[in-house]
Amino acid sequence: MVVIGVAVLGCGGGGGGEGDTSDGKGPPNWFDGLRTGDARGQDGTGTPDVATGDASGSDGSAGPDAVHGDGTAPDLAPTNTPPKAEALSPVSLKMGTSTTMDLKPFIADEQDVDEALVLSWSADHVALKDALDHVVTIVAPTDWFGAEVVDIIVTDTGGLEAATSIKVVVEEVTIPDPPDDCGKVEFSFDGGMTAKEVLVAGTFTDPTWGDGALPMSDDDGDGIWTLTITLDPGTYQYKFVVDGTWTVDPKNPNRVDDGQGGLNSVLVVPACPPPT
Repeated sequence: MVVIGVAVLGCGGGGGGEGDTSDGKGPPNWFDGLRTGDARGQDGTGTPDVATGDASGSDGSAGPDAVHGDGTAPDLAPTNTPPKAEALSPVSLKMGTSTTMDLKPFIADEQDVDEALVLSWSADHVALKDALDHVVTIVAPTDWFGAEVVDIIVTDTGGLEAATSIKVVVEEVTIPDPPDDCGKVEFSFDGGMTAKEVLVAGTFTDPTWGDGALPMSDDDGDGIWTLTITLDPGTYQYKFVVDGTWTVDPKNPNRVDDGQGGLNSVLVVPACPPPT
């Protein structure tokens, strides 16, 4: 509120009273100005409102916004931009082997930390496995060789994507065939001239043994019954069934308790020698 000075007339029509200005206007009421926060000047023009923060100028126009300080609207969130993905160097692997590649130096995003980026890829033969820190494991197949380009997509938290790729060359590995006799086991039982039927059964056949018993043969009639089969490396238990009677292998001293008051013969099949 602007207070105009009140003129006090002296006796006999003398000059203006105390507080009168040369233009007939009194000074502002500073007490009221401080109390209300209005600090308008003598000529009625505006100065900043101390209490309200209003900075109306002398011409009545709006001054700077006291909240933001520059008179502009509040800053908006930055526009999301796609991540960046650099080209990757080719990788060579032998069939059935793997290697790792740290992709962190090749991917980046201005709004997201690298750990928040999601990787995805497409490949027909080569397998990729990603860890949380973007160290990718590249696995070459065991049954395929050649060159394949694996496409990799980098996606940020806003759904924007960047693409890169890596060429993986899988080298052929020739594995020689194992020896013809690797894993072959020959069972032999001397049944004399009295045995009519000899079978062999064990943990390498049906678990019930009897139902999985394999017939042996004596083609030349000399009383020696034989059977040759191929088994994987490992330890097996077995018995012969001679004319319906279960019996251990008399030529094999390696035996264990069969859990029924008898014994089982034990067979150990060694692993095939490594290829040379």
